Amino acid sequence: MDALTKPFVQAVAGRIIEMLEAGVAPWQKPWDSELAPPRLPNNPVTGNRYKGVNALYLMAQGYDDPRWMTYKQAESIGGQVMRGEKGTPIQYWKFSEERTRQDEDGRPVLDDESKARKYTVVSERPALFMATVFNASQIEGLPIAERPAHRWEPLGRAESLIQACGPQIQHGTSDRAFYQPANDVIHLPDRESFPSPDRYYATVLHELGHWTGHPTRLDRDLVHPFGSEGYAREELRAEIASMLLGEELRIGHDPAQHAAYVGSWIRAIKDDPLEIFRAAADAERIQDYVLAHERQLALKPGIDVSDVGEVNMNMERSGSRIADDLTRGDLAVVDAKRQLAVDQSREAKDRFRAACQASLDMELPVTSSGRTRVVETTPLKWDDDAGATAPKPEWTVLGVMHDWSLQPLATYQSKADADRMAQRLALIDAHAEPNEFEKAAKLARLREAAVQRDPTSTAEELAAARDARKGAELLATQNDSDLLRRVAEQERGSARATAATVGQVPPHDNQGQSPGKRLPRANVGRQYLAVPYGERGLAKAAGAKWDRSAKSWYADAGADMNKTSRWTLDQNGARQGAAMHPVEEFGEALRAAGCIVNGEHPIMDGKKHRITVHGEFHSENSGSGFYVGYLDGHPAGYIKNNKTGMEVRWKAKGYSLSPQERANLAGQAAAKLQERSLQQAATQEAAAQRVAHLVSHLTPPTWQTPYMAVKQIEPTTGVFTDAQGRRTYVPATDADGKLWTVQVIQQDGSKRFPKDSRKAGCFHAVGGLDAVASAPALLIAEGYATANNLAKAVGFATVAAFDSGNLPEVAAALHRKFPDKPVIIAGDNDVHLEKTQGINPGRTKAEEAAHIVGGRVMLPVFAPGEQLGSPKEFKDFNDLASKSRLGEEGLCRQVTCALEQALTKAHARSLSHARDERQHRNHMRVG
Repeated sequence: MDALTKPFVQAVAGRIIEMLEAGVAPWQKPWDSELAPPRLPNNPVTGNRYKGVNALYLMAQGYDDPRWMTYKQAESIGGQVMRGEKGTPIQYWKFSEERTRQDEDGRPVLDDESKARKYTVVSERPALFMATVFNASQIEGLPIAERPAHRWEPLGRAESLIQACGPQIQHGTSDRAFYQPANDVIHLPDRESFPSPDRYYATVLHELGHWTGHPTRLDRDLVHPFGSEGYAREELRAEIASMLLGEELRIGHDPAQHAAYVGSWIRAIKDDPLEIFRAAADAERIQDYVLAHERQLALKPGIDVSDVGEVNMNMERSGSRIADDLTRGDLAVVDAKRQLAVDQSREAKDRFRAACQASLDMELPVTSSGRTRVVETTPLKWDDDAGATAPKPEWTVLGVMHDWSLQPLATYQSKADADRMAQRLALIDAHAEPNEFEKAAKLARLREAAVQRDPTSTAEELAAARDARKGAELLATQNDSDLLRRVAEQERGSARATAATVGQVPPHDNQGQSPGKRLPRANVGRQYLAVPYGERGLAKAAGAKWDRSAKSWYADAGADMNKTSRWTLDQNGARQGAAMHPVEEFGEALRAAGCIVNGEHPIMDGKKHRITVHGEFHSENSGSGFYVGYLDGHPAGYIKNNKTGMEVRWKAKGYSLSPQERANLAGQAAAKLQERSLQQAATQEAAAQRVAHLVSHLTPPTWQTPYMAVKQIEPTTGVFTDAQGRRTYVPATDADGKLWTVQVIQQDGSKRFPKDSRKAGCFHAVGGLDAVASAPALLIAEGYATANNLAKAVGFATVAAFDSGNLPEVAAALHRKFPDKPVIIAGDNDVHLEKTQGINPGRTKAEEAAHIVGGRVMLPVFAPGEQLGSPKEFKDFNDLASKSRLGEEGLCRQVTCALEQALTKAHARSLSHARDERQHRNHMRVG
């Protein structure tokens, strides 16, 4: 427990123990369904119910009124906290913050009603916050709490809920109620033995809480002997869940028969104060799981939602988690999409289009995969003085097709509307999934994302949502029909694996087709394959190709899929290898995910660790991958390769990854990278169009802009400014001359690029790209000012890469374009960073760029003592020309010397190459 949460944890645990000892804990109180008002704490301002341990702690304060709110929320509805009243602390996680949108001058951007536009920024790491709330009894000026009216019959709803869950219940087999995990059966006395119907249903709901812990559901540890500490912990979860469900259904619960576990509960919480937090989170998870079956029942055709207890209302009260309710129009889209999966006729496609148009007001492509992306497509804002008006922000929902291409679906004026449509489409896709296990996994992912978006989510709710999603994904994997088929094949013995072992190409049946039937050729882009290292020769002979950057084999659009089908992703069964230690096994998983495992990695201490991945040059502590590994209990872990977007959720299996499994992971990573690249390409293309529109409204500078004046450089062709001459706009193109982005330099020298625009590999040619083609050498600098000074000194076009990180890509792109030109990298010498942080990115990246293209590095040399006194002021060639005692003359001498050496070396290399060619031709002629 950290310094922020430790007092809260101790306070909650202490209060719960005190109430348990007195027999008045929230779930220990008998409940009268006819007289008692709702007890679950809620916020009347937001309409949300408090969850997890926050709910228990607020109930433990002893107030009869269930309404709680902050001081400011009370004021917002006309209430006033009474003098001397003390609030109750709660904790919550914050995943985003709302900011005011500003224009380029820092002024708020207003909407049509003259209100500041807001936008939401998702935090890189969620933050834990504490808040203080007051009960309505502590607040003056509030109306008396009204008991909500219900339109349903409580016992009828309870019966419908139990039927929707579908547990196996046996009556009369025992004189007590219990759940038997071994055969997954709930045992109950006869109905007549209960004093009233609500006591019967309350007992069923309690046992239903235990029923959710089965490995095929929420997968809790239920294997504990009767009366043990573990058994008591499970009873605590079921008791709290029974209270929550009893309140939800208005039938209450009977805690009398579980009083024997109080001593065990007290000991457990004293030994580990966080136990009550975990128990509360599991109870919320149990309630969500049970009520989810009621929502599923409401979605079935012909069933009125009101018949099962106003499901929609309950879901709204649950805190804006996720709209599991679909309109009847959406249900029509779901049915049409399901039909389309088995019937590709024109009539089926027309029905699908008509349903989408009627319900969604859009034409959803029949080739849509169901995945969506929301991107901002707002045109760039330019000055009104330039003759244009600032457009309103727009967000577009992009659909991901089956071939990984992106297609715009709808555009909205607010991101919230676009997000809602994307979530709605995802929900439709989930319900249209024919495989029930995969459907449950998709819904679990949506619910987890909704919990993460909700700023009121507690840590327990986050953990519960994550566990529910992991459990659903595990079930989907275990019940995957293709996986089961492969396991069956492996158990019978695979002739194909035997043939591959001896290096032969075995005959196969085209993945279940008749031997004479051939697979059609693919007519889409690359299809990545899972080719084990030992079968690379067979794959190459079959037409597969190697993607060096993705480190995976693939079949292109012209390949014969009949020959490469044996390596299709997810078609290779797992082959168990030799058992190994979990640390070694986790290291294998890291390598398969594209991580470089060396040094101390993996460190399996339950904390996050950064790790380098293939294709980058960062150190281990700042790599593009990270992982978390656990050794306690059942060893498990999580791996994320941010470069490819690949995620791996790992559990120790006791055996090593087979070559097929490693190849399959590599292929999945390549496919993920391809999807991300396509999405990024579409976003960057849209940004490029906005940039071109912006530049068309700018003018070439006729005098020095503030930035040019500070840098002591004169305007050159190809750069622009606004009507007032305040900002400097430096366009950036690729090696083919396509305009992708523009660097905007403010009056204070700060620099930025338009959102979503492409900068990697793009540059500004001082003098123009045509002039670069005729230049004797490629002279590449970081910033525009430095490139301007160098162009003036050498008398030909130079290139600005904008920053040190972009130097290698720009150098490589121009070298491919002009392979015969010598390359000189005019790097910055970041001595000030080397002294303070031990790094010199200007020199390091310049050397890296030069190494890639076989060029040379040129760093500025200043007058004695200048860098020692002010290293930050003397780092690049512009500083040499404008600030150093050596001035422009010193710059000319240095660059001229480096240029002569590069040209001399290039000329000698050219003569040597020509001589080798002559000798080769003479040798061939003699031969």
